[in-house]
Amino acid sequence: MSLLKRVIERAWGRDTSQNPETQSEANTGFLNLYQQSSRKAYFGKDSWAVTDPSGQSPEKADSLYQDVINQIDTLRDKDLLESARRLRDVEPDSARSACLLAYALLFNGRLAEAEETLKAWMRLNGEDAIFLIHLARLYAESGDQTRAELTLWRALKRDPNEIHAVEWFTSIHRERFGRQEYARALEQLSSFPGSWRAQLWLAQVLLEERQFDKARRYYQQALSVLEEVPSDVMRTVSEDLGNAGRISDIVDLLGSRFKADVHGLMGASNLLRAYLELQDTENALATLRNLYALKRPDWKEQLQYWAEKIDQQLAGRRNPTPAKASPVSVLTLENPVWSHRLMEGGLLLPTKGEKAVRIAFLSCSCALEKRTENTGGVDAQAKWARLVPLFLAEQVHMLTTAESVTLVTIKTGGSGFYLAEQPFKKEAARKMGRKVGADYLLSGHIDATQTPWEVKLDLESLGETPSNQTLVATLESHNPGGYLLELSRRVQRAVLEEAGVHRSLRPIDYRLPLGDCFNLYLDGLNESLTLSAAIRNCSPAMLYDERNLLDRLLDLVLEDTGSDVTRLMFVGALAKSRASGSEVFKQYESSVKKLLVEHPLTGFAAQSVEKTLAGLYN
Repeated sequence: MSLLKRVIERAWGRDTSQNPETQSEANTGFLNLYQQSSRKAYFGKDSWAVTDPSGQSPEKADSLYQDVINQIDTLRDKDLLESARRLRDVEPDSARSACLLAYALLFNGRLAEAEETLKAWMRLNGEDAIFLIHLARLYAESGDQTRAELTLWRALKRDPNEIHAVEWFTSIHRERFGRQEYARALEQLSSFPGSWRAQLWLAQVLLEERQFDKARRYYQQALSVLEEVPSDVMRTVSEDLGNAGRISDIVDLLGSRFKADVHGLMGASNLLRAYLELQDTENALATLRNLYALKRPDWKEQLQYWAEKIDQQLAGRRNPTPAKASPVSVLTLENPVWSHRLMEGGLLLPTKGEKAVRIAFLSCSCALEKRTENTGGVDAQAKWARLVPLFLAEQVHMLTTAESVTLVTIKTGGSGFYLAEQPFKKEAARKMGRKVGADYLLSGHIDATQTPWEVKLDLESLGETPSNQTLVATLESHNPGGYLLELSRRVQRAVLEEAGVHRSLRPIDYRLPLGDCFNLYLDGLNESLTLSAAIRNCSPAMLYDERNLLDRLLDLVLEDTGSDVTRLMFVGALAKSRASGSEVFKQYESSVKKLLVEHPLTGFAAQSVEKTLAGLYN
């Protein structure tokens, strides 16, 4: 099991596979140097930088502040004091410069000056909970515990939710009087106006004591105070409730408060788990779509994990799989994939005779290269197992008198594409071809363990007279255009020789994009296949990234506005979006209409697109 799966699948743990710097973190009030330094002190908020009235750049102050923080363990006391004074000179009015200077004075044994520095800032700016905590710690360092605790109390009156103040106050009571007094201290704080953190901590205590109803009431009190739930609170509450087995409470308390742009994937993980445990795939789907909409490539692997989990649950509900069922099924796709769902799509394709030779193009098997930063992961390689036969089928269908059908392998039950790493057994492959009435079968294997990749294709007759032709070619996945076009020409020659078909006339301008745009076209075919498969209920998870998918297809059109096929592909994708039950296609109405005014189609292509758009937007 991968590290990612171990992290995600452990019971209600936090997803530490993500970089915390990429998440929206709650503002804890001040930098906690207990986590970064052996010198135990607290500084002011990083966000409290104040532009120097003398006109010096705030970037200079930020850089100086960060330099001091990074060297906090190595600077001598006098050097630390000198650096703190330099920062104070650059931004004399800022909270962080006052806190840092007070800290440096403290470590140089100048307690009175440290105290005056903190008090002077408050005389100018008013009493502040953070500064009062710094002041309380200074009194504690000097041995005046009574004064320290009185000052701490003033800080809590100012802000009963300041985490370090709450921790200090409750730890004093726990160390002196035990766990029961710790809970009483939290109850005392929970009575303060605006308090919510104490209620959360009380709820944790009550969960441990299995007083679930009372814990839920405290959670409700805390959440009612918060206009927006901080990310750390979202994670902590869901984790505690999950570990206590209170799955429905996670959804009831946090479901409506989750915001993807605020809480991110870390805040969503336990919520997604809860939805799945409750069989609530509708809300799981909605949550995942909102995460995909943020376009975070660093979340791709984790989002795919949840997409597969949702797919598995949907597939199990829709098509219970017999214990001895094959792991692979076949999705049969007639005609080029970009023509699917276009009105009068038959007019866009060459007319096939009643006795047209029918050729089945089966998904390739693929031996995968070990994953490295350069390979782009398993899916980046696996997609070629689908793309190679999909493109070859399109070419043969559009350029010859043969009729093509693409056989895409999918996971039984409908939970995504299936990749065979070893070639299919010959008789099993032939059976797939005969099932769709094919006269010929083209199957193949891609060896992605070498550079360039090797592609081996077999074109064989499925009739009474056996015949077989083998083609071996190479493919560079990062720049496949020229390789794939040459392979297509070879396959067409083989089809002409083996099956006795001829070149055909095309009813539309079937010119493909050139150069880099052709590589984008291949990506577009993959996107179009994804939509076609999704609306056939093969994998609803494929549509979680729907906006990005449609954006990429629109970008393809804008890169090469001279290609009829790319415009047809985009309009067809919008029609597939609607067919899936999604509302996303509506967001592209003005874009597609403007596009077709500026770059109009003609003939059958224009006729098909006009009727398709009328059905979408009228």
